[in-house]
Amino acid sequence: MENFKFSLVSFLLVLLLAGVGVLAYLALERGDESGLKQQVAQLQSQVASYEKQLAERDRTIAQLESDVSSVAVSSVQESQSQEPVVEPETIPGQSTHSDLLSDVRSLRDRNIVLEPGDRGGSVRIVQEFLNEYHGRSGGIDGDFGPTTRELVEDFQEEEGIMVDGGVGSVTLGTMIEWLEGN
Repeated sequence: MENFKFSLVSFLLVLLLAGVGVLAYLALERGDESGLKQQVAQLQSQVASYEKQLAERDRTIAQLESDVSSVAVSSVQESQSQEPVVEPETIPGQSTHSDLLSDVRSLRDRNIVLEPGDRGGSVRIVQEFLNEYHGRSGGIDGDFGPTTRELVEDFQEEEGIMVDGGVGSVTLGTMIEWLEGN
């Protein structure tokens, strides 16, 4: 009887230890899985950092475009005050929108995204397009303010694209299509 009790207690202890071992195994991750999760987290952090750098680069480019545009406008104003203006000849069949079309294509090709609050040469291009589209001669100041946003939203609504007030690839593509068709 003493052997039976000992065997029974020993069996229960082994069973208990086996159960604890199984629970411990299930609770712990394998080492390679944990390492992969750390690598994924590290890569996600790097992607976020690169996205911030790209956004800052785009802002810098927009500011440089604005600065260059301002210098160019000043140079043109100086040259206009010194020399008579000669209007270029219009070649039959040539698009009157060719320069604007080229500028809008450039914005799309560079994946420029403009939102209210942005400033610079890219905004001037969009404002020039909006003046052409809406048949108006509003100010082109390079400031994506409330008026520009309203005109962008009107354009988006009239052309049947998502109305968000921003200018991204879809809106730029629609602007290009409109310029090519008019």
